[in-house]
Amino acid sequence: LRLKHLQELTGEHPPSQNEINDKVLETKINCNNVNSRISDQRAEWPGLLKRPAELATKYANFSEGACKPGYASALMTAIFPRFSKPAPMFLDDSFRKWARIREFVPPFGIKGQDNLIKAILSVTKEYRLTPALDSLNCRRCIIVGNGGVLANKSLGSRIDDYDIVVRLNSAPVKGFEKDVGSKTTLRITYPEGAMQRPEQYERDSLFVLAGFKWQDFKWLKYIVYKERVPFPKQCQVQAVSSR
Repeated sequence: LRLKHLQELTGEHPPSQNEINDKVLETKINCNNVNSRISDQRAEWPGLLKRPAELATKYANFSEGACKPGYASALMTAIFPRFSKPAPMFLDDSFRKWARIREFVPPFGIKGQDNLIKAILSVTKEYRLTPALDSLNCRRCIIVGNGGVLANKSLGSRIDDYDIVVRLNSAPVKGFEKDVGSKTTLRITYPEGAMQRPEQYERDSLFVLAGFKWQDFKWLKYIVYKERVPFPKQCQVQAVSSR
């Protein structure tokens, strides 16, 4: 009845069974073409889809989840031959010698931010992880996302078992320890996603700024130097006129 009513409204005939069968066959052929292209890509770029043979052999005796020293760097080098990891994890007072990152504006580099970063780093006490974490031969890390998938999973104790627990932006911990754990090693954020009150931050965690734009570095400088964040004049006028 619905097909008949549609025909009356549009003046079009509903598809016959043969036409439907032809469409199904056409779809299967298209899917086969996609699978064929994926197979071609696997043959052309094997490193992107599986471990190179030399890595598989070198780490063959390691159990699942075991620490594999140098594995991540070796795998990246096998996939991307030009990959290198000479730069430190966090910017330190040697940042000026990393010429490449000074060629690009945030978030791909720090072009134009030299003076701001120098001012921030001049009062930064540490540029690395804690000595206890740095001394570990293997650091087991976990990144805890902000979605609700962890709700009622009771994975908190398993998350806390990791050496380094990374959380993002204002992801809450207090009151949700049973599901998300209580440990925070790094909290990576940017101004719009940051917690607004100091007491919300875990005392033993490290605050990591992910700078996406030049204003982000200014924001961090205001915090480090305990300066008042200035508002644009236009915002001040709007605030006055709205009262």
